[in-house]
Amino acid sequence: MERTGATGEPGGTGVASTTERAVEVLPPYGHPAFSGSVPARLEPTGRLAIPAVFRSAFGSQARLRPYRDQHLMLWTDRAFELVADALATTGGLIDPQVRKNLHRATHTAGVDRQGRLIVPPEMRERVGITDQVVVVGAIEVLEIYSVEAFERL
Repeated sequence: MERTGATGEPGGTGVASTTERAVEVLPPYGHPAFSGSVPARLEPTGRLAIPAVFRSAFGSQARLRPYRDQHLMLWTDRAFELVADALATTGGLIDPQVRKNLHRATHTAGVDRQGRLIVPPEMRERVGITDQVVVVGAIEVLEIYSVEAFERL
């Protein structure tokens, strides 16, 4: 809360008025941290609706990649670029092949106005997801698990 004086200048006595300023400061990845888990359904075509609680962070596209054979990772463009930039600026500490693999294994998916995207069949097969999935918020990334894999966590 900021107090203003009779002239409207900051630091006054607050006699004339009191104003509140709600300024949301977002993390570098550009959205509030993802948290929680939400069951979701994957259509037979591979279309997935991003759960409403997470949807507002995404624009017209997202980045999707498998994490080993365990789950899929879904980033906003901004969050993905921060990861890629961090790998690029490690001063040679990261093998250049790691950076190449990040991009090589990542799919850019279009996100429609209803917050839906297509998960490619090869990614669904690799991590064993079918029609029922669990979308888990993990700070700057969403993790998409098969129900069975999520229950083993």
